[in-house]
Amino acid sequence: MVVAEVNRDLQHIPRGDINQNVLRSAYRARRQSDLASDPSIAPHDSLQAAILAVTLSAKQFQPLYEATYFAPAAAKRNTEAA
Repeated sequence: MVVAEVNRDLQHIPRGDINQNVLRSAYRARRQSDLASDPSIAPHDSLQAAILAVTLSAKQFQPLYEATYFAPAAAKRNTEAA
């Protein structure tokens, strides 16, 4: 179920240049870890941690993602859809 949820989330983070793809990879790893340790952690929080990790080495990186899907208020809707 964790893999399915993470894959659903990744549909809202498009592929792109190297940094965008690193973001997708960082999100996958972070989200799986978050869900394993505490399933109540919102996708928004996992995404923000992944963005921070990428921007530490790519200062000018502008992440692409569907903001409405990852909005803090959307967290409950997204988990209810699972």
